[in-house]
Amino acid sequence: MSLRDRRRWRAPQSVAGLGEPMALWLEGTIRSWPGYAPRYGPDEETAHLVPTLAALNRGGFVTVASQPGQAGPGVDGQWWEQRAAVEGYISDCGLYERLLDVADEAGLITVTNDPVLGCYEDPVVVTTCAGEPITRFGHHLGYRDMHVQWPHISPAAFADLYTAVSLAVIAPEYGAGGERLWHVLGSLTAGNDGAYGGSTALPSRPAPVSHVAACLAPKPARSVPPRVSRSTEPRSLASYELARQEACWRCGQPPVEGTHAWDDRGDYQLLSNHTFKCANGHGWRHSTDGG
Repeated sequence: MSLRDRRRWRAPQSVAGLGEPMALWLEGTIRSWPGYAPRYGPDEETAHLVPTLAALNRGGFVTVASQPGQAGPGVDGQWWEQRAAVEGYISDCGLYERLLDVADEAGLITVTNDPVLGCYEDPVVVTTCAGEPITRFGHHLGYRDMHVQWPHISPAAFADLYTAVSLAVIAPEYGAGGERLWHVLGSLTAGNDGAYGGSTALPSRPAPVSHVAACLAPKPARSVPPRVSRSTEPRSLASYELARQEACWRCGQPPVEGTHAWDDRGDYQLLSNHTFKCANGHGWRHSTDGG
């Protein structure tokens, strides 16, 4: 990193202040950012995301990773799929709440990690190769990892960053359909009067409000989809399945007929029910907890 770039990153004293040099790096004015390869800009696949990402950073959401929604064969010949996604840090509770509201209204996935409250969520898969998970967004970084990712910034900015909320916003669908995420965030940053604009637009300079109060404030309950029963109709067992079963407890003959069905009695009460009959006409059944 050049001395000039290092001075620019050293100047901010808060998370909000880090947003301006990050926006300049995205736009190519600054050639390096801490924790990334020196003199290396954003990947080509994110070029069309730069205006939205720069606006988010200047609004107070300091982004550290992003990707477009894509699907297709890779250079290795395998089938790759990506969800559109972005993650970063926020210390402004008003901005944090607006981002959550907009994401929830648009049906997007959010992953929040709050080191102050000790509330952490599991990361979400955003990239697969041949159906296998490759990349996840929403990881919580510890103190040492944060220092690796953010060297050269001021102690005050690092302290603010370390206690800030890390937020990932992810499209639920893979491929180009997930690119709607950027339209949602673009409307938010532009302050349009569309479906996600208007009063939810980001301020040009975020207000210095503690995010802890917003996290503790009661939030409206989110709709939960109705539970779907996993019960099934009985099916006849094949001969190889019958051969693995125990013999009749009355006469010792192996079963010649049998059925199997799942009985869903609620969470953690999925019963596996078997019925059997031997050649002498004796019937029996047994049930086990299948999960």
